[in-house]
Amino acid sequence: GHVTSQVEVARDFEEGRGVIAALDDAIVWLRKAAEQGDRDAAFRLGAALMRPHNLRDIRGDASVWASDHRVDPSTKELLFPHTCSTQPDFAEAFSWMEKAALAGKPEAQANVGWMRMNGLGCEVDHKDAHRWFQLGAESGLAQAEFGLGEQRANGWGCDRDIESAATHYRSAAKQGNASAAYQLARL
Repeated sequence: GHVTSQVEVARDFEEGRGVIAALDDAIVWLRKAAEQGDRDAAFRLGAALMRPHNLRDIRGDASVWASDHRVDPSTKELLFPHTCSTQPDFAEAFSWMEKAALAGKPEAQANVGWMRMNGLGCEVDHKDAHRWFQLGAESGLAQAEFGLGEQRANGWGCDRDIESAATHYRSAAKQGNASAAYQLARL
């Protein structure tokens, strides 16, 4: 159970470093590290669980073989048992993302805000989303600033305040968030 090693093995599977890139195998290793309390692994696990994946996601030399339609699908499933097709698991993703957010990871705080705002793996709760966005924004995270701008512009979980929305959009746009720049121009 060495967390750093587990995270590195997960990265190997995510990036195809010395192995066939396989997100499900990465998830196995990220879960091992996250279960030991590693907040970065919990964040990455939550993010990975939100992504659908299948054989088209295999990269490197194996990608040519995996995408060859002449190869029998049952053979592919035998050789790639974890990558044939997996749907997102938003409920489990939310659980891990929230653990990382509670441990103070700003990116996870912003993601929990978005998940709460949209009901991904959890109930819609705009006030709780607002709280998470504020926590992420305290670290200057553009994604959280954009979320606060969206909430202020629409009055979701807070009072509608166009001036405050513009401030948050501007902060996110200065950090390169194109969606924030677009929304700022629309105000």
